[in-house]
Parts: sequence; structure tokens; C-alpha cells
Amino acid sequence: MNDQNECSNPFSPESWELFAVFRGSFLSVQLSNDDAAAFRRIGRLAYLLTLSGDPPASESQGSKIRIDLREAARDLRWLQGFLQDVGRQHEQSELDASEVRLSRRAAEVAVGIGAFALEFEQESDGKA
Repeated sequence: MNDQNECSNPFSPESWELFAVFRGSFLSVQLSNDDAAAFRRIGRLAYLLTLSGDPPASESQGSKIRIDLREAARDLRWLQGFLQDVGRQHEQSELDASEVRLSRRAAEVAVGIGAFALEFEQESDGKA
């Protein structure tokens, strides 16, 4: 199975489930394309297995929507940190002008991602 064939546009929000387990940034670190594709297939299987049953939710965790928003906030915090790291690369490495712009833009986007994460954190805890 070729992951590229599983969706017409791998960057489309509708294809998020294809990448629900392993992030692209993880797969891009020292993995060959074949190995990254294998991890994507394993991740897809793991994701599908999680859909096969509904584990009992603890009442102390809140409703499904609050749990989902808290988890989305955690993912956003990870993305914020990753983009902050990319945003520092122009300070730590020799980059051409277009890469410097990309690095700086990543730092700017990280700020917005952090704001979304904070909003989800507050709303999922009932503080908004």
C-alpha cells in the first residue's frame, strides 16, 4: 500500500487521519522514504485499532469534546515548540535568504499556534 495513493492531497485537512500517530517531523529524521512509509502504515493500523472500541472515559476527565480539545492543545504545544525550533535555525545555521524567511515565518506562526493552544486549554478546563 502506497501512502501517497491513500488520499488525493496528503496536505488536505481531510487526510489528517493518515498521519494521526507519527508526525511528519518525526518521520523525516534519519528515516529513508521506505522506512517512513512503513511507519505511516503502522501508524494507520494503530489509529484504526483505536477506533475499534470505546474505552470507558473517566468522569474526572470530562466530556469527550473536552478530552479531545485538551489533546489537541497538547499537539498544538508540540507543534508550537517544533516551529519555535525551526524559527531559531536562521540564528544557528547559515541559510540562504529564502530559508531565513521561512525560518522567521515559522517563529511567527509558532506564536499563533500557542494562542490557539491556550484557548483550547482554557475552554477544555471551563475557564474561557
